[in-house]
Amino acid sequence: MKNNVVFRPTVVIGLGGTGYGAVLKLKKHFADAYNGNVPPIIRFLTFDTTENVEHSERTHGGELVTLQPGTEQFVLQVGNPAGLLGGVNEQVDEWWPRNIPISAIVAGAGQVRARGRLALFARIDQVFSNIERAIHDVNLIKTGKQAYDEHFQVSTRGGVEVYIVSSLAGGTGSGMFLDVSFIARRFLDATSNLTGVLVLPRIFTGRAGVHLVKPNAFGALKELEQFSKLGLKEQLTIRYGSNSLDAKQPPFDLLYLIDSINEAGKGVRETSELTSIIAQGMYIQIGSQIGADSANTVDNIKTHLSTAGRVRNRSISYGSFGVGTLSLPVRQFEAMEIDAARKLLSDGLLSGTFPDGELEVEMKRFIADHSLHEDETDDLIDTLGQREGGGPMRFPMLLGGIKFDGTAQVSIKQLHVTHRSRMEQQVAQITDANYKTLLESLLRAIDEWWERAINRPNGVTYATRFAEKLVAKLEWYQQVMEREASDQQNRLTTLNFRPVEEQIKEAAGAWLGVEKRVQAACQNYKGLVDRECELYVQRARRDKAAELYGALRQRADEYRNRCNTIRVKLEAARKNIEQQYLDATATRGGGSPFEHVLKFDSGSYQPAISPEEFIVWRTQSRGTLAAWVTMHEDDIVRDIVAFVKERYRPLTGLSIDEVLRRMPPEQVAQELSQIAHLSFPLWNYNDAKIPLNNRGVIEERFHYGVADAEDTVLKDPKISARVPHGANALSFVSTQNQQRIMLFRVKVGVPLFALNDIEDLEKAYNDPDKVVSNHIHKDWEKFPSVIPRIGEGDAMRWFALAQAPAPVGLISNRAGWYYVRSQQGKRTDNGELRLGQGRINAYAAFEKNRELVDEVKESIEAVTRLEGEARISASLRAYAEQVTGQVSSGNVDAAIKEQVEQELEEIEKYLKEMSIIR
Repeated sequence: MKNNVVFRPTVVIGLGGTGYGAVLKLKKHFADAYNGNVPPIIRFLTFDTTENVEHSERTHGGELVTLQPGTEQFVLQVGNPAGLLGGVNEQVDEWWPRNIPISAIVAGAGQVRARGRLALFARIDQVFSNIERAIHDVNLIKTGKQAYDEHFQVSTRGGVEVYIVSSLAGGTGSGMFLDVSFIARRFLDATSNLTGVLVLPRIFTGRAGVHLVKPNAFGALKELEQFSKLGLKEQLTIRYGSNSLDAKQPPFDLLYLIDSINEAGKGVRETSELTSIIAQGMYIQIGSQIGADSANTVDNIKTHLSTAGRVRNRSISYGSFGVGTLSLPVRQFEAMEIDAARKLLSDGLLSGTFPDGELEVEMKRFIADHSLHEDETDDLIDTLGQREGGGPMRFPMLLGGIKFDGTAQVSIKQLHVTHRSRMEQQVAQITDANYKTLLESLLRAIDEWWERAINRPNGVTYATRFAEKLVAKLEWYQQVMEREASDQQNRLTTLNFRPVEEQIKEAAGAWLGVEKRVQAACQNYKGLVDRECELYVQRARRDKAAELYGALRQRADEYRNRCNTIRVKLEAARKNIEQQYLDATATRGGGSPFEHVLKFDSGSYQPAISPEEFIVWRTQSRGTLAAWVTMHEDDIVRDIVAFVKERYRPLTGLSIDEVLRRMPPEQVAQELSQIAHLSFPLWNYNDAKIPLNNRGVIEERFHYGVADAEDTVLKDPKISARVPHGANALSFVSTQNQQRIMLFRVKVGVPLFALNDIEDLEKAYNDPDKVVSNHIHKDWEKFPSVIPRIGEGDAMRWFALAQAPAPVGLISNRAGWYYVRSQQGKRTDNGELRLGQGRINAYAAFEKNRELVDEVKESIEAVTRLEGEARISASLRAYAEQVTGQVSSGNVDAAIKEQVEQELEEIEKYLKEMSIIR
């Protein structure tokens, strides 16, 4: 893949549990794409009031992904909040709500926004320094060797992209996100962008103990709307102990509001699913062309919105996004792999039947090949008794040196003792030497048998059965040898030298032929000694044979035990793989509701898996299966799964581009239309609430996340014309994910008051039984609602202009009651029509009376023609300045102030239109 991934320096800040979860999943996306690493031009920070030590993700390769404490994860806990309040910190006391109980902040903010903000104030130096350091670090990385080595490019455009992810509904993130945005803004230049991704409360409703999620969200939206005016006519100074900052810009350049249900009514139920979608969307937005020079989403949207102004005096810098995914059947591939591993283990390595007759034939062959049998040929016994150079052991006693006279009896007995001692030593030496040679050879034969037996299909079953038979056979041979040795010993015991000794004695006492008689008697004695030696050798050979069979039986028994050990581990491994198979094939609620799985014939790519191939692979890459006796069952599972994955690579290594290129363009278009539908932005709004002339501000953009933006099937001329797109030209982002195409679909330009359920949030916010404040700003009571209570269009314009003094002077205010001069007024009322008490009520009555609006319009236009535009313009400007001064200097109700501001806007628009040369 070409080095076509372009990044801007980027810092992603997650707040609270929702922010932490989204940032962790986002880090996983980068780890998957960059071999377990995150490009250094991307930095992650999370701030929370509780530990998240148990949260982790795993990459596609199984590596653990966590956020590192001290560099990416920061816990802002306050053990003694009372030490920060009650006159100790003026900058905290000025905004801390009086109705919030003071308690330790060590396990979350308890859905109280002020407590989340207090934790930030308590650790403000840490927050400042870590945000500053992160922005500074990513900004140092330029288009140098480091970027090249990391396989990405750095945008030539200046500035840093900062994203803040949080929920609006809880206490920690909802209490911190505004301050964190203002703090981050302090370290950014004018070319940087600050984007918020804020989660609406729906995903949290319906759970126990979440009664504040809706009022918290509405309170946060109310503050967001108020601070959207920063830089127009207002600014905000915030004091953080020794630090302070002047906020002269809105908190965010672009703000995404994320609900759990999209525009098509499709949604998620779990926060983990929602944070996954957020992470996917942010991953696409941060990467490649979306972050490059000319195609940056935030830049383009900022430019678009900057010319759109406000709607009903409300910001339209709100948007949302959705992510639809077209993917290969990865779960099906996973299930196929695990099923293949399961069958390989169960059918090819662990099971198998071997008939007794077949095993007996192989046993006889093994015994014969290694001369282990005990029969009339006595091969093994003869080998044990063989002299060096060949031939059996013989120990005849020589009579040389014996005088055949009266001394013969004593001499031959002494010779017997010496001869027997020498014979026993020689027998021991010869049999020991032969035993060692034979034992080494036969043990090697058994070892070789073990390697052959265990490294064959179903080798554990075969080796176990064979070892059991071999142990039994060797044990029987050992017993035979022990019995025969015992028989030889019994024969030895029955030998009696006394009679021949008496013969020698008698012969020595004879009168005639003494020498011959004594010699004959000594020969008889020698024959008995020779017989004794022969019996001794026979017994010694059998004793050694029994010992040899015992040693061989012990080795065979060891292998039988090894077989049992491996079998136990294979059984455990089988259970492990069976569980994986159940997990892979279990119904998971259809997976992500925003994922469309591509259907194609995967069977043609499915490989055959054989135990013979596995054994060859295992032997060549990691050694023989005999090593399994010392391995943990998890390692055995990894061996089997690794082999199957390697064999399945022709299937699992398929790219979605390869599959789509083999499909007709019409079918590809149908598949893409599916993800276009699934990627509807995650919010719901009613455009009927937006004035017709402002609906054109709403803009939608499509960005496709593909493996390689320069070489994607979606650029194929036969397909590109069929790819769904929004206001922008087709935009592609390199994700380096070969198995998925993701569509990041953005919509912007919708004011808060158009959101569905906004009235429900306001109702919860205004609940009279709610006692906990949902705000973090001291002047929140002066903030207007996010929902305008006044009308729109030309009624507001003519109501504003009619209040100007003479020569207009159509609407007057007397003692709080508003009157308008009109043909609808009675003569008895001096031609005036009473509109209502109070400015807001007066306008409501005016707006409803269409004939009155038209009459006032005609009257003002007639006065303008009569008096001249110059005089009317001067009069209106003076009136506008007067009203502005009154609103700025007095303690005006927020709703009235909001209406006055809109009236002034309408006057300004009217004056601009008058100044245009016609």
